[in-house]
Amino acid sequence: MRATIFVKLMYTVIFLSLMGVTTVAAETEFPGLDVYVIGHHAYVAGGTSGLYVVDISTPANPKRVAAVDTPGEAKGVFAISSLVYAADGSAGVQIVDVSDPTNPRIIGSVETPGEAQGVYQLYDLLIVADGSRGLQLIDNRNTKPLTGVATYDTPGETHNVYGLASMVYVAGSGFGLGIFDVIDRFRLDKNGHFVVQPNR
Repeated sequence: MRATIFVKLMYTVIFLSLMGVTTVAAETEFPGLDVYVIGHHAYVAGGTSGLYVVDISTPANPKRVAAVDTPGEAKGVFAISSLVYAADGSAGVQIVDVSDPTNPRIIGSVETPGEAQGVYQLYDLLIVADGSRGLQLIDNRNTKPLTGVATYDTPGETHNVYGLASMVYVAGSGFGLGIFDVIDRFRLDKNGHFVVQPNR
């Protein structure tokens, strides 16, 4: 009888210990879907948890110093100077002022017709990977308000985007990689080139 009681007590202690570990992990971990680094700070898209700011001045000891709750699901992020653009799913793109990285503030937003999953600034444009609605081009010369200027279809769902010089690169399901030529600061060649079946 005493042995049985002892075993039950041991199981209880072990269970409570595991519960404590799980609780600590839940409190200290946070999701990361995308990241962009400027200076000593990393800006992390944290899904439904919004946007995180992490101090990386000491790489061996990164510290989360701030967070801002976005209205959607932060899936992609791009930062330049004191502004961060968060691709926020069904809530479009959120503009966050990080002039004080310890106190990020949403100062504007722009809706997109799809699910914003990635964002990149090229020239005066924000290029948004907008899920099933392809690429959205947004005039970024004035943050209040931002306005859409063009839409470009892709043969699948777009997830991320990158711009360099005269090219825009988009990754997505159903086509792998797409490449668009930049015609001018507000237009792409509507006939993108897609690697629908990449060579293995």
